Amino acid sequence: MSSGSAQLKNIDGNDWLIVVSIEEAAKFLFVSQLHIRRLLERRVLDEVLPRNPSGDVDIDGTSVQAYRAKQDAAVRAYLDSQTEESGPSGP
Repeated sequence: MSSGSAQLKNIDGNDWLIVVSIEEAAKFLFVSQLHIRRLLERRVLDEVLPRNPSGDVDIDGTSVQAYRAKQDAAVRAYLDSQTEESGPSGP
């Protein structure tokens, strides 16, 4: 991720994850923080447990990147499917 605030979190003494906050994920995905919370509730994005000492949510940066890649691919597929014949009619 290009966010300068992403951090590494040691999750079990051996493995490290890139974690981002809800705010950072929202900025990276161009969505609201509420939308990020909904994605977490639906387990589309992965929360890293245990929570940090302040109680803030840490999100696995890899899941955020994967979600963005999936959304970008869907947009590209839609745009590629549009032709003059299949596009919306205009004035």
